[in-house]
Amino acid sequence: NAKLIDKALEASEHLYYERGDSPIAPQALYNVATIYKAIAAYTYAADNYELYAKNHPKHNPKRLEKALKRAAAYRQALGHYDKAINAYIEYFKRFPNSKDAPLVHFKVGLIYESQHRWSQVVVHYRKYLKTYGDKAKSEHVIAAHSKIGKAYWNMKKKKKKAHEAFNKAIGLFNEVAKKAEGEIEIDAMGADAVAEAKFRKGETVLARMKAIRLKLPQKKFNRLLTRKLDLIVQATKILNEVAAF
Repeated sequence: NAKLIDKALEASEHLYYERGDSPIAPQALYNVATIYKAIAAYTYAADNYELYAKNHPKHNPKRLEKALKRAAAYRQALGHYDKAINAYIEYFKRFPNSKDAPLVHFKVGLIYESQHRWSQVVVHYRKYLKTYGDKAKSEHVIAAHSKIGKAYWNMKKKKKKAHEAFNKAIGLFNEVAKKAEGEIEIDAMGADAVAEAKFRKGETVLARMKAIRLKLPQKKFNRLLTRKLDLIVQATKILNEVAAF
């Protein structure tokens, strides 16, 4: 009911802004943010969750954690990337041992990636791997290596480093596959990471194939043609593996 929502919002805002010294004022502010969330006013929800986290960091740890996660998620969805990064970093500072901390840290890198801040992507995911490499989900570790590879791929004269990172991602996936009994369980993020790593590898093989120029005499021509056909087979195999994802 819209009227009831308006009344609840008005009452909570009045309590917080007119009676800020009340012991229940922090809860009132949290309620304001949650009401805005409920009516899909996500900018206002993020504003108030951030205000709650800033002004009342010791009020309730569970609510503080939710407030920071929600603020970051809404900012990211709205394209407010700098504010999203700030909220994620604040979450990470306050809850470094949370079970969600590795994923929160990972998401900051996704924002850098969306902004094509490639050098920061590399730095961020290297730090992620150093901090959480032995704690995070295996598919996210694979994805981190692939993200580093993608970043290098988009930087000048970094293709060799890109392939090193992509090969690391593929190698880790192969290790997971060997240990798996039956079908491999991997989430969409991990699957996309492996697919991209394999695609870039196949793309490079095709480039090598295209670079071969067939030349006479016949003996040389045959040798170059054989090499060209071998590379086509390699590339086809790799790209078929990409299609499996």
